Amino acid sequence: MNPELEEVKKALKQLQSRHKLVEEQLRQSERLYKTLANTIPDIIYLIDDEGYFLYLNDAVEDLGYKKEELLGNHFSTIIFPSDYRDVSRSEVLPKYAGQTTGDEKAPKLFDERRSGGRRTRELEVRVMRNVTHYTSTDELVVYSLVSSSGYYSSQEMKDGAVFLGTLGVMRDISHRKQTENALRESEERFREMAELLPTIICEIDLHERFTYVNRAAFSALEYTDDDLETGIYLEDIIHPRSQDRVRERIEQMTADTRLEPAEVYVISKRGEERILLVNSTPIHRKNKVVGIRTSAADITDRKVMEKELQKTEILESLGVLAGGIGHDFNNILAGIYGNVQLAKKKINKGEIVVSYLDGIEKATERAVSLAKQLLTFSKGGAPIRKLASITELLKESSEFALRGSNVNCTYEIEDDLWPSNVDEGQIAQVMNNLVLNASHAMPTGGTITIRAQNLMLTPESGVPLKQGRYIKVSVIDNGIGIPGDYLSKIFDPYFSTKQKGSGLGLAVTYSVVSRHDGYISAHSKVGEGTVFYFYLPASKEKAEDYLQEAPAPIAGEGKILLMDDDDIVRTVGSEILKDFGYEVVTTQHGAEAIDEYKQAMAAGEPYDVVILDLTIPGAIGGKEACTKLREIDPEVLAVVSSGYSDDPVMSHPEQFGFNGVATKPYQIDDLGLLVQRLIARKRSG
Repeated sequence: MNPELEEVKKALKQLQSRHKLVEEQLRQSERLYKTLANTIPDIIYLIDDEGYFLYLNDAVEDLGYKKEELLGNHFSTIIFPSDYRDVSRSEVLPKYAGQTTGDEKAPKLFDERRSGGRRTRELEVRVMRNVTHYTSTDELVVYSLVSSSGYYSSQEMKDGAVFLGTLGVMRDISHRKQTENALRESEERFREMAELLPTIICEIDLHERFTYVNRAAFSALEYTDDDLETGIYLEDIIHPRSQDRVRERIEQMTADTRLEPAEVYVISKRGEERILLVNSTPIHRKNKVVGIRTSAADITDRKVMEKELQKTEILESLGVLAGGIGHDFNNILAGIYGNVQLAKKKINKGEIVVSYLDGIEKATERAVSLAKQLLTFSKGGAPIRKLASITELLKESSEFALRGSNVNCTYEIEDDLWPSNVDEGQIAQVMNNLVLNASHAMPTGGTITIRAQNLMLTPESGVPLKQGRYIKVSVIDNGIGIPGDYLSKIFDPYFSTKQKGSGLGLAVTYSVVSRHDGYISAHSKVGEGTVFYFYLPASKEKAEDYLQEAPAPIAGEGKILLMDDDDIVRTVGSEILKDFGYEVVTTQHGAEAIDEYKQAMAAGEPYDVVILDLTIPGAIGGKEACTKLREIDPEVLAVVSSGYSDDPVMSHPEQFGFNGVATKPYQIDDLGLLVQRLIARKRSG
């Protein structure tokens, strides 16, 4: 046997075995391809270079066709006629034949695909179902997204590769088209409704350019369609006073935060100022904020009317206020004037007039009290605060208010009540007013409960204050109660249901608590009683013991310069200080005081203390005079004096170079103690 022949036979057998294996792999691959192709819900097709079907997967049967019915038929068999004219090369190219201008995109696409320059394209077409299987004309058309690619003799596109046909995939997008159509119809309805509404409707993109403005907005802002086309930006219409607020709101909305309506000032194209009540919301596309949609009501006319109504209400309130003040001061003046006349008459007869002087003093104290209430209620009366524990303050002021009445107090005050920075006199006035009100509500007697507690306020507390540490004080009575109609008016000036009293008490109380950065309110039920409660900010600092008996002033010696533009104040102040043993020189205004101080220093007889009136109309006042005196003498001891305290100098004198405060009208002992302490500190230091 020829060995070489045996080797050849063996090699042939191996070749045949390998060939069978390859053939089996190809058959398996073809079966896998067909299985995959028929599993895919999209229609997969292959057409030759003339447009006739060579292959279709099973998905085509969803259109009501059998594959065998379409194989060998032209692609146009299932394409909606007008769509086929737009996508077929044989239909498109003749449209452009002989044309030197025009859109050459379509014929270029077909030529590129045939030459291999462009392999794929994607377009939307309408596909026709088999008319024999569907009776409703609405069911005959299916919107499809067609992705197709040229099919060549060599997929590597080497030289000589021949265009054989087109391989493509059709995906049913009918549902998507229905959704798009519904959305478009919805948007059209929105536009139509927006154009009919009297409300301003507009949209801006993330570049703050207006993309839509309805008729009402055009009318209010005086812009036109041409302006919108050219470009209207948010900064073109927002008034400077609202710029920061609008900018903050935009930042919050682009972060997908929904906001409450807000008043915004805008400027029309002609420069007219308008006020809009604006409600805005983010515009979302694919879960992203792409702009802001706004509805707004033009409330300019309404705001003008509100201002006019407010003016009327203010004038009416001022009328009531003036009437109440006039009544109270007339009574006070009657007491003063009557006692003065009686004293003069008696003194001429050599009789004792001390009782009449007492009457004048009492009437004057009433006038001082009323003036303080009015200043507290008006622009003046800013609290002069210091850190204090208010426990004893609450007890003392409450007991003082109930002196001589048939009502008593019980106290529920936390042992470790936090301290607070308060004007002790004003808070005592608050408690005095509230406790007096409570006692008047119990004419037959009863018990008032004073409760004080530490609280940490949070945004969930429902109290219109910043979160943080507060003291809550409650004044609780079981009296006649306040009708619901009156509760909203109880803090109005000169509103009162009592026959006695000025009606200023609760108005002053409200003003004091507000100026302490606190909050006050009340609950009441007729026949069961009333609860007034107020909050004061608590301090983390440790307060000194509140009650310290002030020593009585003693006679002193020293040289005092008193500056005031009022003759009476200069005379009274001078006499008070002289009575304590001081040498006093007075001046009318700051320039005189500065000259006098210079001369005294030059003579070697400097002043120990200078008392300066804060406000001198038309001349140098206390603040400017103090600054100039410190330039002359850095060690000057200066006291600021005023009858009201709306200026921060009265609340924080040390920040303006002063060493103390003397409030007018002067209390003899208070003024004496102040001067005594300053001189003692100067001589000891």
